[in-house]
Amino acid sequence: MAPILCVARRVNGGNFRSGGSVVSLIRVAFARLLAAIPMMILVSLIIFSIPYFIPGDPAFTIAGPNATMDDIARIRSDLGLDRPIAGQYIAWLGNAVTFDLGDSYLVGRDVRTMIGERMEVMLSLALLSTLFAGLVGIPLGIIAASRIGGVRDRLAVGSASMGVAIPNYWLAAILVTYLAVEWGWFPAAGYVRIGDDPGQWLWHLILPTIALGAISAAEITRQTRGMMAQTMNLDYIRTARMKGLSPRTVIGKHALKNASIPVITALGLQLTVVLGGSVIVEQIFGMPGLGELAITAVLGRDIPVIQGIVLLTTVVAVSTNLLVDIATSYLDPRVVIT
Repeated sequence: MAPILCVARRVNGGNFRSGGSVVSLIRVAFARLLAAIPMMILVSLIIFSIPYFIPGDPAFTIAGPNATMDDIARIRSDLGLDRPIAGQYIAWLGNAVTFDLGDSYLVGRDVRTMIGERMEVMLSLALLSTLFAGLVGIPLGIIAASRIGGVRDRLAVGSASMGVAIPNYWLAAILVTYLAVEWGWFPAAGYVRIGDDPGQWLWHLILPTIALGAISAAEITRQTRGMMAQTMNLDYIRTARMKGLSPRTVIGKHALKNASIPVITALGLQLTVVLGGSVIVEQIFGMPGLGELAITAVLGRDIPVIQGIVLLTTVVAVSTNLLVDIATSYLDPRVVIT
């Protein structure tokens, strides 16, 4: 694939103005989509192979303990399990493109409907936790980098180190024990849909958001501090200071723009981390999300549900990486996509 070069204009002795053209951004998106195709094919093969890694025959699970061999054979034929593996994969892939993964083995409901009913919880947790990580981590990183070695820097670094070291399930248990049960400030469990009551929706998500976003906020703090510390030592920053620009202008208009690219990348990566951590946090706070559904499906060997959840999280991760690439190309048009 031919490399895509974006034009940049140098200003302030090293700072680059953001704003790649729309055509360049479309090319970046198209190039990333093409690059994601082989990976998605590989992932689809792995997801399709899940039944072969789990002991037991799905037909036995559906038929029940009192089924005859004829019943099991009929179920295997209905599921297409008696066909060649290549044919099974092609048929499964064709359905997976439209997210049609059949019915649950345990409850007989459409998998797409079951996952759709619980997606709001997962997306709410993921987006709010990532937003919390950015709103907390970026300012702390900027404060720490404004005076390396000072009191504020040490406090920020110490808080970030503590945040990275604390497991989210332990923090969730502490928050529930004290802020919810002992002091009664927040709900201890449950979930309210945003369409029913936006205020209660947010109120029930405060503690889970903190529990999930604390580690991400700590990592964003470290990333922001490191990049800001490097950027603040560049020549164009010293020139801006010598011109008498205010510290707010130097940091906000010049330094933060160039330091934001690795931070945005880290935020995108943290979103995928949050998706994985939400499984345990949902259980602690009694939230009817994908985590609860995933655990039930694994324990019951409900293959279509497991495949649907893995497929969904993969699509979310790939889409997040695509958005990060587009944002990076917009902020720094020097980015070369190969």
